[in-house]
Amino acid sequence: MKHIAVKGNRITITFKGMPNYIQWQNLMWNLPMISPAQASVITSAAKLTTYSPKTPIGTGPYKVAAGGFDPTQRVVYSKNPKWWAAAQHVSPSPKPKFIIDLVNTSNTNSLNAVLNGVEDLNNNYLPGVNSLVAQHKVSTYYPSKPYMLSANTAWLEPNTAHAPLSDPVFRRALAMAMNTNQVVSQDYSHLVRKASPTGLLPTWHKYINKAAVKKYGFKYGPSAAKKLLQKHGYKLVGGFFQTKGGQAINLDLSVPQGWSDWETARDMIVTSAASAGIKITVKVKDYNTWQSDRNTGNFDLVIDNNYQLSDNPWTYWNGIYHLPIISSGTGQTFANYERYSNPTAWKLVQKLDHTAPTNTKQIKSLNDKLQTILMQNLPLIPLWYNGVWAQFTSKYWTNWPSNNSPRKYVPAMWRGYLQMTGIDVITHLKKK
Repeated sequence: MKHIAVKGNRITITFKGMPNYIQWQNLMWNLPMISPAQASVITSAAKLTTYSPKTPIGTGPYKVAAGGFDPTQRVVYSKNPKWWAAAQHVSPSPKPKFIIDLVNTSNTNSLNAVLNGVEDLNNNYLPGVNSLVAQHKVSTYYPSKPYMLSANTAWLEPNTAHAPLSDPVFRRALAMAMNTNQVVSQDYSHLVRKASPTGLLPTWHKYINKAAVKKYGFKYGPSAAKKLLQKHGYKLVGGFFQTKGGQAINLDLSVPQGWSDWETARDMIVTSAASAGIKITVKVKDYNTWQSDRNTGNFDLVIDNNYQLSDNPWTYWNGIYHLPIISSGTGQTFANYERYSNPTAWKLVQKLDHTAPTNTKQIKSLNDKLQTILMQNLPLIPLWYNGVWAQFTSKYWTNWPSNNSPRKYVPAMWRGYLQMTGIDVITHLKKK
């Protein structure tokens, strides 16, 4: 930044050159803000990185209640009686005096807490929640399928540095072998939606180029997948394909141990791939091992869902195409776990970042090119849209957000969603 000017409620920022428009816009959603009294003691970069107040103070309607802080059981927040947004009529003053954020040790415990009225809002994945909705025991954002908003895209993530996953033809055949409809219906009971071949979330539907999807997208078809591999020199021997050089293909696939929905999907993927002659073997890994292996490239295939709902699909493309690829140390720590190197796509991502939000024509053109590259090369294989898991009861509080009301808020307290209208859920609650 070159210059900052403040006049009333308007802040004008002048940049030294062409700014990263989208990163700046995204920062506006997620930048932590503190009071001037706190900021006055931060006089250097070193003090900023080591700043750790005993009593955190933010700009939100709640403060941490020190007496209720036990990270093994709960975190308690108490209402700020003098919240600026309520005073300025930006948002209602919240009715709950306290928020008790419980630590749930398992999905079973979470389900019991919901059914027994211990929890008003639950943000865990609860199998069979669709039955609870039908019995009027809980409510969800949608009253019927898909029940949940979409939070991120779950995909089959290939390590493109490993043969034959380095071959885009093989990756396309693998995509064609995925029976995602089975996962959506049998694993999730339609609590999730099948993803577009672009992987772009429903929130970003206006960016999806339907003509490009029709031309470059993939469809489930194990027989067609077999024909594609045979056409390109892969040999089908004993029911499974070998490489063009006659080597057996046996890919490993892992998900974090204990993630029951992903474990079920994993097993369905293994069976589905086998019907197309692609052999996949399950590797069981605890979360820390799974994450470390993904970051350092010690895998063939994983199911993953890194890049969340945001204000702009740039965050999605940046995650997929980000360069350079880091092969040393802890490896990839926030993007491009599939190790896909495409300098052309990366330049398009950077160009999108430097495109002014008012230049809608160029934004559309760049998004069209990026999704076309994805569908042509499939560095990731989009499967389904993972849900913003949220089920709530109205025993004590009402006015929860829903698709059938004007309150289009995201009912989640995880992964920064409080900034993306999650806090509005709480400020609009009504006591029963």
